[in-house]
Amino acid sequence: METLTIDLKKKSSFEIGQQGDHNALCIHFINMKNVGTNKKYIYYTIDGIENCVPLTNDRFIVGYPLTAHSGAASAQLISKLNDNTIVKLSNVFTMNVKESKGYKDTGEYPVDPNIQSSYDLLDDLINQTTELINNYNYATLMEKLTQASSEATTSAATAKKCADELKNSTDFINTLDDKVAAQDSKIEKIEASTSHITTKQNTKIAALQTRMSEFTSLKDGSTTGDAELQDIRVGADGTKYTSAGDAVREQVGKLKEDLGELHLKCVNGILMVGGY
Repeated sequence: METLTIDLKKKSSFEIGQQGDHNALCIHFINMKNVGTNKKYIYYTIDGIENCVPLTNDRFIVGYPLTAHSGAASAQLISKLNDNTIVKLSNVFTMNVKESKGYKDTGEYPVDPNIQSSYDLLDDLINQTTELINNYNYATLMEKLTQASSEATTSAATAKKCADELKNSTDFINTLDDKVAAQDSKIEKIEASTSHITTKQNTKIAALQTRMSEFTSLKDGSTTGDAELQDIRVGADGTKYTSAGDAVREQVGKLKEDLGELHLKCVNGILMVGGY
C-alpha cells in the first residue's frame, strides 16, 4: 500500500488517485492542530455526497466512495470532544481524484479499507480478550472475590460496631445531662426551702450584734452588773427598753398574750387550733 504524507501547513491541495482505482492509498497527515484527543476524523464532500471517516494514527485510507467519483473533494480534519463538541484540526483542503475515461459504475465497490481496518482492530481486541479470559485461573478469581466479600463483611461489621458505640456514648451523655439537671433542680428547691431559715438566722445575728454594741458602748467605770443590766434592756427581737424591769415585764406580758391566743390540742390524732 502506497503512503502519501501531507503536511497541512504546506499543502492545501493534492492528488489522491484515479476514479475506479481499487489500489488503496494511505494518506498520513502531519502538523495538524493538537487538542489533546484521539478522536480525529476526516470530513469530506464530493458530488453532493458527505462522509466522515475516523483517522487511524493520523492516517486515512482512500477508498469507496471516493474511488467511485472524480473531481475535487473538499475536506477538513476535525475532532470530537467528550461532550461531542466539534473542533477544527485543519483548514479546508482539496483532494483531487483523476477522471477515468470510459469508466462505468458497475454498482459493486470493494469494501472501504477504513471500515475493514476497524473490523480488523475489533477482531484483534476480541481475540485478545478471549485469550485473557481463557488463560485466567478461575480458582484464583473466585478466591479473590471471596476475599473481597469477606473484607467487605468485616468492614460492615466494624462500621456497625462504631455506630453502636457512638449511640451508647450519646445515650450516656444524655442520661448524665438529665441527672445534672435533676441535681440542679434539687439544689434550687433546697435553697428555696432554707431561705427563711437563713433570713431568721441573719435577724438573730443582727440582734446579737446590736447587743454586743451595747457592751462596747458602756461608760468608763461601769461594772459587770451594769453590763448585764444594760443587756437585759434589749429584747429578743432587738427592741430597746428603758429599763431591765420594763424589758422583762413587757416581753413576758407579750408571751402570755401569745399563749392565750394559741391553744393546741391533739384529739384522736387531729391537731386542733383554738379552745378545747
